[in-house]
Amino acid sequence: MTAASEESLQESADRVAQLTAEIDRQRSSHTQRSVAMNTRAALLISAAGIFAALGGASKKSWLDLPLYVLLVVAAALGLWALWPRTGPELRVGALRDDLNDLGNEQMALHLLDHKLLVHDHDEKSLRRIGKGVTIGFAVLAIAVGVVAARAFF
Repeated sequence: MTAASEESLQESADRVAQLTAEIDRQRSSHTQRSVAMNTRAALLISAAGIFAALGGASKKSWLDLPLYVLLVVAAALGLWALWPRTGPELRVGALRDDLNDLGNEQMALHLLDHKLLVHDHDEKSLRRIGKGVTIGFAVLAIAVGVVAARAFF
C-alpha cells in the first residue's frame, strides 16, 4: 500500500468515526427526550385517573359522561405513548456472519448506516408520540373545564 492510499484510508476512517460520534450523541439526546416523554405520558395517565376519582366523589351531573369520555381519551393517549417501540433493530447474528466478508471500514459504515436508519425511525416515532401526548394534555385541559362547569350545572 502506498503512503497516499494509507492516508486516504485514515481520512476515511476519521470521517466515519466523526459521523459515528455525532450519531451516538444524537442517540443519547433522543434517549433523554424519550425518557422525558415517558414521564409526561405517565403524568397524563395519573392526572386523568385523579380527575376521574375526584369526579366520582362530587355531585352527579349531566356533564359526567362527557367528563369521563375526555378522561378516558386522555389516559388512552398517555398509555399509547408508553407502548413499547417497534421498528428496525440490528441483527447481530447476521452481522457476525458477515464479519468475515467485510473489512473494518465497511463494517463501520454498515453499522453507521443501520444506526442512522434506527435513529430516523425513532425520531419519527418520538415526534408522533409527542403529538399524541400534547393532544392528551389538551383533552385533559378540556376535562378540567368540564369539571369547573360541573360546579354550575
